[in-house]
Amino acid sequence: MRLAETLDAPREDGGREATLTALMPCEPVVGEVVVACWQDSDGGELVELVRFDDGSRVHDQAALREALTLLAMVETVEELASFDELQGMIDSLDAWSVPEGLDADAGALAPAQERARARVAALASLAPTEVRVARTQHLDALGAALRELEAAWTELERHAEAWSDALLAASGDDPAAVAAVRSLWEALGTARRGPLARPISTALHEGREAGASMAAAVASA
Repeated sequence: MRLAETLDAPREDGGREATLTALMPCEPVVGEVVVACWQDSDGGELVELVRFDDGSRVHDQAALREALTLLAMVETVEELASFDELQGMIDSLDAWSVPEGLDADAGALAPAQERARARVAALASLAPTEVRVARTQHLDALGAALRELEAAWTELERHAEAWSDALLAASGDDPAAVAAVRSLWEALGTARRGPLARPISTALHEGREAGASMAAAVASA
């Protein structure tokens, strides 16, 4: 039986007809599958694991638990990645430069700015398409990109702090210098409110816990 035929087949939950409400493709150890969710008229839910290739059902609670955990982890890390905000981060980095008239050598700040921009672009390249299959490889790539962005952004902040201190020490309360420092740190703050709001390890743990909770709920239904 093919996948479409399996999904089109009538479902009942406790004698009540159930309606298909969600399809979530993923690739746990058992291979490419789709987590299919049905809901009956009383709000009861039925969750199944169906293979992509032949539409057969996978009657294995461990495989279902693994699939739900993988889905939750990928979703949590993608939320952390803040894909909708990345172009704004790039624009902010591109827009900032040492204002004319200030005697301030950017030094190592400009190269660090470019490296951070490249890491933001690398993360943006992993944004999911309309049809995304949750895979371990994708999760690993997201984790690596976020860690690399964290390292590059921390380096940029270090150089920005040194530049800001040197500029303010030389310029005192010059409004132009103060405004330049403020605009720089406003641009840098976007990452700490977005993809670097919390460590990747925390996001992975949260996703793992969410997947385990979903699996437990399904098992007890």
